Amino acid sequence: GEPLYVVQLIALAEGEAEILAVKVPGQPSQAIRQGHPVKVTGLVAQPWSMNDRAGVAFRAARIEPVVAQAKAS
Repeated sequence: GEPLYVVQLIALAEGEAEILAVKVPGQPSQAIRQGHPVKVTGLVAQPWSMNDRAGVAFRAARIEPVVAQAKAS
């Protein structure tokens, strides 16, 4: 299999923000830039617990930059 990389994404909703660490196979695109929107394909959230700790682990098949559509004139 491919090595796993972690990409930190910021999820914004209802005036709140949360940083999500998302694991993806293979090196993420070099075109991904901080603060720019991305498209996440195949996102899976897996709840976990260990002793008195719990959380959610995220993985995705692919993360790629969102390319702005040129406006038709």
